[in-house]
Amino acid sequence: MSRYKMSLIGLERYERENGRSLFSNMVIPEEIDRNLMIDNIIMQAEEKELLYSDPDYLRYAIATWSRKNYWTFDKWVKAINIKYDPLNNYDRTEEWTDDHTGQNSRKKESEFENNGHDVTSSNAEDLREDNTSLQTIYNTNVNVDQTVENKESAYNESTYTNKEKTDTDSDTKTTGDTVQRNNGYTRDVSSANSDMTRKDSGFTKDNENGEDIYQNIHTGHISGNIGVTTSQQMLQSELDIAKWNLYDQISDLFISEFCILVY
Repeated sequence: MSRYKMSLIGLERYERENGRSLFSNMVIPEEIDRNLMIDNIIMQAEEKELLYSDPDYLRYAIATWSRKNYWTFDKWVKAINIKYDPLNNYDRTEEWTDDHTGQNSRKKESEFENNGHDVTSSNAEDLREDNTSLQTIYNTNVNVDQTVENKESAYNESTYTNKEKTDTDSDTKTTGDTVQRNNGYTRDVSSANSDMTRKDSGFTKDNENGEDIYQNIHTGHISGNIGVTTSQQMLQSELDIAKWNLYDQISDLFISEFCILVY
């Protein structure tokens, strides 16, 4: 007694001859090659009998199955695309931020007063023998009085007010005598005297206020082998992972959902 069965490859061939496909409503992540995935499912299913023989219902069931497993497919894709160093089993990243806010205030006041009295005098005589010479005697008196006024205005005033005042008066007097002598000695005398009294006073006041705000961001990264597993063992694990195939995993999931595995 013969027994007929409906296989995936036969039903899909029938649908394509009529311009349709059992997988037309299937949704999968963009990173997965759609055509490669469909071809691999058909190849893996081969002549296995389908659970549903109605192509319209099977198309609906495949669409529901793809939506149900979309999250799983997406996790598989992201997991196999993670960038890492297969020979490192320690990877640590740290980042911390230091925030600082502070205020600075400084006040400085100073007052000064200087009183002085200067007296300067000099006398010089030159006695020489000369046949013909002139003797000139000068007497010089110098008195200096001076007035200096410094004015300034406040930051909110347009007029100037006195800040500092110095008085100076200048008076110069010079007298001289000239004497001519022949065949004798000549004496030249010069003298100068200076007398000055000084008085300076003042007051200064400085106020400074400031604010300091800054932020320091630190980042650190540590990686390598902590010694629990050898580099050869980690390399072997990487080779085992490379045998894992995304399209075979999806095909096995499809076969377990839509094919009858009892022979």
